[in-house]
Amino acid sequence: MFWLLIAVFIWGIPLCLVSIACWRYQQVGSITKRDLILLRVAMFSLLLSEGILLLVGVVAVSNTLTLRVGPQTLGLVSVLLCAASLITLLVAKRNADTVRAWKAIASANIYLILLWPLLMLVH
Repeated sequence: MFWLLIAVFIWGIPLCLVSIACWRYQQVGSITKRDLILLRVAMFSLLLSEGILLLVGVVAVSNTLTLRVGPQTLGLVSVLLCAASLITLLVAKRNADTVRAWKAIASANIYLILLWPLLMLVH
């Protein structure tokens, strides 16, 4: 039961937050090209960070796979990706169509930024 709670905390909640961000990203209507590019950069950074988290999870669960790069390095890259995604949020202009998407992206990034250092300390 304890391991299930840890798995939900480490992989379930971030996956849910990223799914909500993707759903709200798809609901964005017509916006300026600049805001669209910033939104895409933020989503790409978020999805890449989540992909790294899932990759580390798959490697941790299966004893047959190994990574050539250490988990600390992957964690640092992921934190930098999340920070880049949050910086695009600060640069973007507030638009009524994009506010919900930006809030979802920001909440997922903040959760991942707080989660990655914990995971790096454990390993």
